[in-house]
Amino acid sequence: MRCIFNLIASVVLAVLLVLVVNIVGDAIYPTPGGMKSAHATAEQKAEKAEQEAENEALAEAEESADTASAEEAREAEKEAEKKAEKEAEKADKAEETAGADSGGDKSFADMVAAADPAAGKSATTQCKACHTFKKGGGKRMGPNLYGVVGSKKASVEGFSYSQALKDLGGKWTVEALSGYLKNPSGFAPGNKMAFGGIKDDQKRAAVIAYLKSLSD
Repeated sequence: MRCIFNLIASVVLAVLLVLVVNIVGDAIYPTPGGMKSAHATAEQKAEKAEQEAENEALAEAEESADTASAEEAREAEKEAEKKAEKEAEKADKAEETAGADSGGDKSFADMVAAADPAAGKSATTQCKACHTFKKGGGKRMGPNLYGVVGSKKASVEGFSYSQALKDLGGKWTVEALSGYLKNPSGFAPGNKMAFGGIKDDQKRAAVIAYLKSLSD
């Protein structure tokens, strides 16, 4: 019995010794599976760091793009302002030219004030082929002319104006109308009105007096 007991004790001791050796060995020398797990964790960390770097670079690129777009918008706004200033200067020069062509602003304005609107109405007979003169009248080849004196150039709703008239800017003052009616192609080169103009100052003043009477 004693021998059997000693044998069992030896076997148990041997098993315990093997277990201790395996545990210590795993701690000192990692198993292939453990090494593989550690390697996978390192790869995941590297991938995560790379993704974070890409996201950061993308955010910086988007911020730079937004800044560039804002700068482009400011430049476009400045260009638009410069263009508007040039158009206003062009309109002022056109009106000055019109006044000079009419023999001076004051003298032609006096002629319009003294002119007979009825005579001007008679002189617009040929104009009726392309224009209407009543309030609310429709468009023909040209726009309705009711209220034209003092109105903004190229402003009748629904009418397709030439770019030449759109570019004039300003309002249809007496002087501007005089310059245009005297020499349409010279006043606004490229406009679509096929009309040679009214060269006679008295007749032109009467027509403008009639147009001036067409208002509320």
